[in-house]
Amino acid sequence: MKKSLFLLFSSVLSILIVSCNGFQDAYKYAVVVAVHYFSDMDFAMNYPGVKTKVSGNLFEAGDTVGIYVTKYSESEMPLPLQYAGNHANNIAAVYSGALWTPNVRIYWPDVNVDVYGYYPYTDIVSVEEQPFSVALDQSVPANGATMSTYEASDFLWAKSNDVNQDSNSGGPVVLTFSHRLSKVVIKLLKGENFSGTFSDDMNIFIHNTVPEAKINLANGAVVKDQAGHPQTIKCRRVSEDTFEALIVPQKITYRLPLIEIVTQGISFLVEDTFNFKPGVQHTINVTLNSSPEQIIIDIGGEVEGW
Repeated sequence: MKKSLFLLFSSVLSILIVSCNGFQDAYKYAVVVAVHYFSDMDFAMNYPGVKTKVSGNLFEAGDTVGIYVTKYSESEMPLPLQYAGNHANNIAAVYSGALWTPNVRIYWPDVNVDVYGYYPYTDIVSVEEQPFSVALDQSVPANGATMSTYEASDFLWAKSNDVNQDSNSGGPVVLTFSHRLSKVVIKLLKGENFSGTFSDDMNIFIHNTVPEAKINLANGAVVKDQAGHPQTIKCRRVSEDTFEALIVPQKITYRLPLIEIVTQGISFLVEDTFNFKPGVQHTINVTLNSSPEQIIIDIGGEVEGW
């Protein structure tokens, strides 16, 4: 009888040990799966060409980027970007000066994803035709938490294709941004008859461009709003002889007043055609003489990926 009881106890103990080991293995597996599935998606944002806005060479603390994440289907095809219903919808990621922190945690799903980013952050009403406009006066500097009107007129876009937690080696999703608008740099030169310096009261205006645009967040395309009307944009001054402005990509096909330089009560006006290309920096050299009629304009080089 004692032998039988001993054998019965040994059998029960063996079952308990096996059951316990099995539970531990299942628990460990569940923890691994949970950690893998619920891992946060981290981000690294690269500003175009390393250089950026007026106040620095990189993104600055407080800058906010909008993020969308779309999944791939079971057939491994990317799902389209939608206004809603994506894996992540217009999540605001704020830069601390060292790290980007989404205001809502974004977890890695169990399928591949495409990640979209844009800057500056805003409320989105359409992912296909999001309204956007550049400031008419781009000379207003930043004031505290309010960015300069020039910076607010700049639109950046980025996309990282077909990524997942494993292929990314656990590192951040890298979003390399590009400028999607056209930038105009106006360089002033002194002609033979021009005396003195370029005065502090000098202003430069770009005429006859439409400041409104529609943006496709799926591909970053920026097109002129066909319902918009041509207006005048005041450039910002970056040095004594250099001014710049951001322009919605568009073509001026007829000779119209294009650039106006106003200084000490004198107006120098240039008429011309122009093709403001997306993502391109255009340099325009303007030679001034004592007479407004003796102004010379020279279209300089183009820089892509500025």
